[in-house]
Amino acid sequence: MARQSARLLRTTGEIADRSFAEAVTSLKKGSLVSFPTETVYGLGGNALDESAVKKIFRAKGRPSSDPLIVHVLGWSAVTDMGLVKNTEETRPILRAAEALAKAFWPGPLTIVLPASDRVPAAVTAGSGYVGVRSPSHPIARRLLEESQLPVAAPSANRFGHTSPTRAEHVIADLNEGPPGSDGIGEILVMEGDGCDVGIESTVLRICHRRGTTTSGEGGEEGTGGYDLEVLRRGFIDGESILRTLTHADKGGEKGIAEGARLKVYARQARSHLEAGKEGVSGQSETNKKEAEKEKSADGKEEKGGEEEGLIAPGQLLTHYAPDIPAFILPSHALSSEQNEGGAAVKQVELKKSVLLDFSGHFSSSPLFQLSNEGGEAGEGGAQQGERERKSGAECVLAYRDLSQSGNINEASAHLFDALRWAERVEKAEAIFLPDFCALALSSSSPLHAGNGEKEGEKDGREEDRRGGEGAKAASMYYAVYDRCFRATSGRCFAPTRQGDELVGVIQPATPPPSFE
Repeated sequence: MARQSARLLRTTGEIADRSFAEAVTSLKKGSLVSFPTETVYGLGGNALDESAVKKIFRAKGRPSSDPLIVHVLGWSAVTDMGLVKNTEETRPILRAAEALAKAFWPGPLTIVLPASDRVPAAVTAGSGYVGVRSPSHPIARRLLEESQLPVAAPSANRFGHTSPTRAEHVIADLNEGPPGSDGIGEILVMEGDGCDVGIESTVLRICHRRGTTTSGEGGEEGTGGYDLEVLRRGFIDGESILRTLTHADKGGEKGIAEGARLKVYARQARSHLEAGKEGVSGQSETNKKEAEKEKSADGKEEKGGEEEGLIAPGQLLTHYAPDIPAFILPSHALSSEQNEGGAAVKQVELKKSVLLDFSGHFSSSPLFQLSNEGGEAGEGGAQQGERERKSGAECVLAYRDLSQSGNINEASAHLFDALRWAERVEKAEAIFLPDFCALALSSSSPLHAGNGEKEGEKDGREEDRRGGEGAKAASMYYAVYDRCFRATSGRCFAPTRQGDELVGVIQPATPPPSFE
């Protein structure tokens, strides 16, 4: 049987046409092709070929309970290819989906809808729902156009690892397959850049409100509404989705927004960590164990002896994880009172740590501002008795700022690439990540800019000022935090200072916020 391997296909210059022709032929034969999208690289196969779909799971080592997203050129492909269930009951939902597709496609929005019988159960993880999206990346679109196939594609990495945003990331992860990957054969990896969003798409499920029907019988207040459930945060925020439907309603699509209710979910982590019971080293083994636990605890729910799949990808606790320990780091040190009675304390050598920063937040933080004190002048010219300050960037083994300007979209674009860089830093034993959830709410956040007002002058207009772009920025902070939360297996390193080292308690981090 053919062993799994990965080969780069050039997509520029004279060879481009041959490369696309080879990729299309490969898809039609049931083989796998990796291609760039505006979010991350995908590992694609013909969504209507169950054998090809199963190859995707085997090539990644992905559990069968984690569904795939189907990529198409546009909304007409969804209906023409018969990917979703089109009945009298589902038509109100499909109307809403079409309005959203017109507004946000091509782009990073996945819409989860009732699947038709034509979609293999392997794609839906047996959930009865299929996620569809239309990517905007030109390479992905050309591949879809020339193949005329719906392409099922998760991220093109080994399961649980940090998502790939470069072709070399894909080859590093998939050039050799996991156990059980015999027979996969050669995976073609299409060269390309432009994964500008940098994190996976927003996943939105549109479904009838529980207990309601299209006629409203048994529903709340006698109305037959539907829910807009954001199952995974991304570049497209929930408020923009709801606002789009409201505008469509006013613009001629009468009744399309009637009864629509927005919910944003963050799959709550199970009781995944008892503070202090895990050390700082050995995360790669920890991640593997967590992933295995997730497959049984969150990915596969036993029901009548059968496995019940997830409705959407990106719901597991351990996901996007680097190969060395990673922790969300609060921006302040704990007081001794906060630490009293806590779990076992772990010490981290800063010179063996990688710090990923945002807008210089940690570089200038007292938490990382170590100092030298001695009788001789230091390199910076400090005289006897003076203290030479060191920035966070100087205190750690390696340092990278995800966005020096504090642009959350830039941080999103750089996050996964930075995590892959950090895990390869020689002698690195830990990675620290910013608490983007706290940053979103901090007074220094761009969301709370005073617009030239003096302190105390803010009034009831504050909510309006923070609407629109402010709400979108807040959503992106939470989307990036979601990836950090899962990359760390939901772990926070709550630090205090002990001399020139960090000592802290490893404890559960705050899950991304949810609301209904």
